[in-house]
Amino acid sequence: MFPINPNAETIQGERCYPNLGALPQPVDGVLLIVPPVETEKVVKDIASSGIQRVWMQRGAASEKAIRFCEGNGIQVVHGECILMYAEPLVFFHKMHRFVHKLLGKMPK
Repeated sequence: MFPINPNAETIQGERCYPNLGALPQPVDGVLLIVPPVETEKVVKDIASSGIQRVWMQRGAASEKAIRFCEGNGIQVVHGECILMYAEPLVFFHKMHRFVHKLLGKMPK
């Protein structure tokens, strides 16, 4: 996992990269935790980088960005909290994931 932020050199002691093109190796997917207006810009960089998977953390998605991804062959997850899938799970996220499984709403 590589943090990207054009305004920071480090985040919690980890080197931060200014953009996707500056990453030291190719990545399979991108997790977006930015305001929706920024998401609309970043998905264009994602498409031009050939990345085919994006997760828009709850609060980061916009209809425009979602449509862009779908129209450009990018698998997109939106409206979900990544913490429901990251280990170790805390009770709230574990329960939320359990309910999603029961209802058949797990992202694919």
